[in-house]
Amino acid sequence: MDVVAHIQAGEQTDTPWRFRLDELAWRDMVDLLRHDDLLVGLWCDGVDVHALFLPDGYPLAATLALEGGRYPALSPARVASSLYERAIYDLYGAEAMWAVDVRPLLDHDVWSATAPLSSAPGRGGQHKGLVSFQPSDAMSAAKGRSMGADQQRVVWPRRFIRGLFCPVL
Repeated sequence: MDVVAHIQAGEQTDTPWRFRLDELAWRDMVDLLRHDDLLVGLWCDGVDVHALFLPDGYPLAATLALEGGRYPALSPARVASSLYERAIYDLYGAEAMWAVDVRPLLDHDVWSATAPLSSAPGRGGQHKGLVSFQPSDAMSAAKGRSMGADQQRVVWPRRFIRGLFCPVL
C-alpha cells in the first residue's frame, strides 16, 4: 500500500481531500513515507497536527488529534520535516515523539510567553540581545552542497499552495 491509499483509508472529513487518522495509522504513514517523498508541509492548530501532500499536483492532507500534546514525528522518515516539528513545538508546545532534531527553531528564550497567546509567562525578558544561530547536524554535514530532493520539495510546493489560496489579481 502506498501513502496516498493509506491516507485515503482514514476517516473522511468535511474537506474532501483531508482524512483523519488514528495514532497507529499515522505511525504506519510515517513508515510508508520512507519510500514516498510526497510530503509538502506539516502544521498544527493546537488541537490537531496536519501533514500535507501533493500527489499528482492535488492536495491530500492527513490529520491526527494531539494526545497529551504529543504526536509521532515524521522526521525519522523525512528529515526535512524536522523544521516543521521544531516550529510546531515552539508555537504550540506539541511534542514530536522520536524527532531527529528537538532544538528550538523559533524560541531562543527571548519571548515573553512560553507560546503565542499563552497566559504562562516564559523566561523571555531576561535574555535581551543577539541570539546565536546553531545549524543542525545535517546542515553542518552538507558543507556547501546543494539542497537535497527532500528540501527542494518542501520549498516550491509552499509557493504553489499559496498561489491556490491567495491568487494575485
